[in-house]
Amino acid sequence: MHIFFWISGVDRTELLSGFGRVARILLCGMSLMRPEEIAKRVLQWLEGNESWLLIVDNVDDVDVIAGYLPQSNGSGHTIITTRNTHTAGIAATGLEVREMDRYSGVSFLLQRIGAVDPSTEIREEVYQTVDTLGGLPLAIEQAAGYIKIPENIPTYLSIFKRSRRQLLGRQLLGNHIYTETVLTTWEMSFARLQKTRPDAVTLLQYLAFMRNSRRLSQGRCKCLASRVTNFDP
Repeated sequence: MHIFFWISGVDRTELLSGFGRVARILLCGMSLMRPEEIAKRVLQWLEGNESWLLIVDNVDDVDVIAGYLPQSNGSGHTIITTRNTHTAGIAATGLEVREMDRYSGVSFLLQRIGAVDPSTEIREEVYQTVDTLGGLPLAIEQAAGYIKIPENIPTYLSIFKRSRRQLLGRQLLGNHIYTETVLTTWEMSFARLQKTRPDAVTLLQYLAFMRNSRRLSQGRCKCLASRVTNFDP
């Protein structure tokens, strides 16, 4: 049996909630147990079974996962993603996902926006965009989602720089270079969504608000989603 699990490691609440979802798939009769106890039962199941993969995503605070990692002994595998470079406390082999080099970043962005044979002007704008984004793969991907077509590239950088100046007026935590770049590209896409599809924003806000709730109504989600028609992400 090959089985795959994804849980969020943003904070301890998200982590325990993720283990709870795993428990509902693997185990029964634990609805009255405390979240910490449920997580330990899941860890015991993982340690006693083979051919599984557990991904703990966005672990920027390594203390969140202290005591909540399975001892697989080769029977399964755990992948932990984090932006925190101080991960000496995690008993795992690190693999740093580095920034894309200029050529790779440009090729990736051109491919994502469907620029098969771009003009010299478009290619130069793409070079400037990749340089400004620092070669961060996630930022380039989000930029591609905003640009969509090559004709939008010339206006992208000016909007990005204006949005970034506004963002730098706030106090950011964590890895500032990474955070400000990726958050700027994300907020640009979200701001445009607010203008073009406010109904989609309502759905996103509802899902974000209810993300840890066991009372998340499937009917309510379908009702909200039904309003988001002809949406091109």
